[in-house]
Amino acid sequence: MTAITAREAYVSYNSSDFDTTCRFYEDVLGCTLLETWDRDDGRGAYFGIGTVSLVEVFGAAHGAAPLTPPPVDAFAVVVVAPDVAAARVIVLSNGGVPGKIVDESWGRYFDVADPDGICIYVIERTG
Repeated sequence: MTAITAREAYVSYNSSDFDTTCRFYEDVLGCTLLETWDRDDGRGAYFGIGTVSLVEVFGAAHGAAPLTPPPVDAFAVVVVAPDVAAARVIVLSNGGVPGKIVDESWGRYFDVADPDGICIYVIERTG
């Protein structure tokens, strides 16, 4: 079998409140806004975290009805961090509401939901 050659990968989804969701990724998670657009057919923003791509968020055009986000259990965003405890402190200090750190045989993680309820898992592999 031959594999696809990938340069990067990220998640892309519709947000019901584009501006609030963008602020969450920038202000709570500390993501970098890499690109944004505002066209007649809608708005969008593309975020990175550290040296990797993370998420692309779409919003309705100004004056249009809000877009429908995916069901909250349709997918999750996973961020691999070197230190989950430190990452949780950052999210908490930035106004996020992270879950407790959970220890597993493979490592540790916590979760935090974005404004549309999309779950972001921040994990630390320890094995």
